[in-house]
This record gives sequence, structure tokens and C-alpha cells, in this order.
Amino acid sequence: MVQCSPEWGAGELPELRELTMNVDESKKQQASRYRTRAEQIRTTAEVMTHHESRIALLRLADSYERLAVRIEHEHTSFQ
Repeated sequence: MVQCSPEWGAGELPELRELTMNVDESKKQQASRYRTRAEQIRTTAEVMTHHESRIALLRLADSYERLAVRIEHEHTSFQ
């Protein structure tokens, strides 16, 4: 349990509030980075001539996309 310091107003926890906002933004940024990476990998896969390499890259891109979705789902389920 978080104890409030007497010098703060009732219910004020500035560090906790700031930390929560930073975590929220960090999760959004992380999901965005994973989506960007997935798109970069898909773009690379489009020009691959070796079929098995192309399939491997597309699977990797799908994995990044799933990570982004998981992060967003976990983030929204705790709000």
C-alpha cells in the first residue's frame, strides 16, 4: 500500500501518477515500434525471390504484429 506524505494534499501521489503516464506512453510506443518493424519486414519479404525465406519473414512480421496486439490488449485490460 502506498502511504501519502503529510506535505502532499489528500490523495496526491505525483511520482505514481507520473510513472503511470510514462508506462502508458511506453507501452503505446512499444506497440508502435513492433508494428513498424512488422511493416519493414513485410516490405523486405515482398522482394525476396527465395520462397522459404519470404515465408519465414512473413511469419516473423506476423509475430511482431501479435506482440503489438498483446501489449495493447494487456494495457487496456488493466485500465
